[in-house]
Amino acid sequence: MNKPKRLFDLLKYINGKGSFTAKECAEEFGVSIRTIQRDLDELSSWGVPFYSEQGRSGGYRMLNKNLLPPLLFTADEAVSIYFAYKSLSYYRSLPFQVNIDSALEKFYANLPSHSRDKLNRLVNTIAFWSPDYEQVNAPLLEDIIEAAIAKTETELLYESAHGPRTHLAVPLGVYSQSGLWYAPAYLPEKDQIALFRADRILRLTHSDRKVPADVVLPSLLEWLEKDNDNSDGCHFEVRLTKAGVRLAKSHSVFQKGLEKESDGTGWIRGKIPHGEISYTSSLLLALGPEAEVLHPEELKEKMKEHAKRMYLLYH
Repeated sequence: MNKPKRLFDLLKYINGKGSFTAKECAEEFGVSIRTIQRDLDELSSWGVPFYSEQGRSGGYRMLNKNLLPPLLFTADEAVSIYFAYKSLSYYRSLPFQVNIDSALEKFYANLPSHSRDKLNRLVNTIAFWSPDYEQVNAPLLEDIIEAAIAKTETELLYESAHGPRTHLAVPLGVYSQSGLWYAPAYLPEKDQIALFRADRILRLTHSDRKVPADVVLPSLLEWLEKDNDNSDGCHFEVRLTKAGVRLAKSHSVFQKGLEKESDGTGWIRGKIPHGEISYTSSLLLALGPEAEVLHPEELKEKMKEHAKRMYLLYH
């Protein structure tokens, strides 16, 4: 076995063991203890985190058992991974503990020279620009995910439009949209799934109460892909000017129900839960006079309220 392959295999071996001795490694790879000790010294110089243990048994122990073995990428794959990771750097909160800048520096330092050259040429011409979201902090993302994996009931203290409210909920997971984190969760007391802004969850208290066996919850992906035509909702219809169609295309929430006419005007048609009419009206404000709500009446009244409040601000 040549040395580079032995080093890679040794790294995988000790990472899987957690604790090990030079004798065990020597027997595993059929080389002398002295050779293995030189190999371990070389791995240490690479930054592999392990330390020697004192005492009669001696040996070594890994500081982090979750270290990945070396992976081989093409130049294009490496650059793509760099920028995919870079796109996360504007999020103040992530659902895992990681220092983005440190990870990118480590990744960059281990790229071959031709990949670094390509990256250097691209780094000033590609950006995933979302600086506003650096101010949106969602510190409980990991707790939400833990509850979703365990499928246990949690008590959420949520900052609603009417002040803090407590909810008994079973999170399905978290997802990001337009730079913000959202957490859909099943509400046992209402037997329905509600959507929460993760940054507005002020406190999350875990419990050991599992979801009842007769309740079948969708996965996060199933929920995201589900038909939004809720049986308990109401139909809504919005008429758009040409400019309104253009604006609606920029808002992902409107794209599913967007219909375009041959003259460039269009419609937004769909079905919304009764409890989200107020929220939908606030989203439609972004379209201004380029969107006219035709029905339902409740949504039209909400739009009138918004228009009246806007008028009073300037008169």
